[in-house]
Amino acid sequence: MSIDTKDKIDIRSLVIEEPRAETVPPPLNFITKSDWPKIYEELKELRDDGSPEFLYRAYELDLMFPGSVNEFKPSLHTEEVVEFKDFMDNGSDETRIVHVLELVKRLFPQNFQGRLALVNLKDIKEIIDDRLSKQNTVPTWFQEAAAYKALFPTDVLDLDNIKKLLDKHLHSFSPNVADEVRIKGSLRILLGDDYPELKSSEHFVKKHLQHLQEQKNREYVDWSAITEHLFYLSICAAKEIKFTDRGLELVMEPPKSPLDTSIPALPEVKRYGN
Repeated sequence: MSIDTKDKIDIRSLVIEEPRAETVPPPLNFITKSDWPKIYEELKELRDDGSPEFLYRAYELDLMFPGSVNEFKPSLHTEEVVEFKDFMDNGSDETRIVHVLELVKRLFPQNFQGRLALVNLKDIKEIIDDRLSKQNTVPTWFQEAAAYKALFPTDVLDLDNIKKLLDKHLHSFSPNVADEVRIKGSLRILLGDDYPELKSSEHFVKKHLQHLQEQKNREYVDWSAITEHLFYLSICAAKEIKFTDRGLELVMEPPKSPLDTSIPALPEVKRYGN
């Protein structure tokens, strides 16, 4: 018996397509080999200007790309000593010292306990908790709270305040994308992997990588701002975050294909006194 062609069924129409698995782009692939000389030049400028951002950016780079700032370690040691001297002169309300402690714990662990003895942690914790209880919390306060948690993961900050901030900010981030990623990344450190909504979606990561690419395409590229943004984006996109003897560590998703993630040799770095 013959079958009319018009009665044939297209079997392809019966196939149920599997939903596409979300693929979060690896943020660290954003930095290419050709970017490193520019990043190092930015670090040298921050160092020569005496900016504390030299320490902050170096810490972030070493956490994302371990060993990438080894050639700067003598200068970093000099600058962290200067920062602690300024801290002692200005009083214990300088909560940003937690970021310097992060760098010391990671790059100079042998000095960590000595630096810690100079800091009144009780006062700093009280200031951080008080700031987190306020309605108008600024990104810097989130970042300092996250740094404190990374340094002392068992010394719990006020979780009730942090959870209220999560409810407030999770779906109503600032239109400023830099603030958005700093807040979300800090909240993930503060609340850990028990809150999967803080692990970023493919859409979130792509949106921020697009923003970074736009910054990279400008005539003047602010590599300090790009480094900080990429650091918090990497926290958001990490498969897992851990707290170790060296502080925060990120477990990133393995790349889908082999990539050249090697770091080129650092150009000669000018030493102080030379």
